[in-house]
Amino acid sequence: MANAFCILATPGSGYVLLHHVMGELEGVKGAWGYPEGGMGAVSNAIANSAQEAGAEIVVDSPVKKVLLWQLLAVWENNTSKISIHAQCFRASG
Repeated sequence: MANAFCILATPGSGYVLLHHVMGELEGVKGAWGYPEGGMGAVSNAIANSAQEAGAEIVVDSPVKKVLLWQLLAVWENNTSKISIHAQCFRASG
């Protein structure tokens, strides 16, 4: 098991082993693949798809407070208050 750094008798190691053997790539069981461009390329593809569907992505905007009311999301940072009407709102940080 790559990167597990434990023996198979260690509790939880079976879970790690499961992830190593349950994968499949192009019909080969247990094979692993890596996205071209790395995991950042996966994030970029998700962002591009969301934007094509009409999502607005805001970055580098520190948030002090988020208020949700019906379909309105309001967030405040130290310099401004931004209101967005949306059916879906996702924040991370």
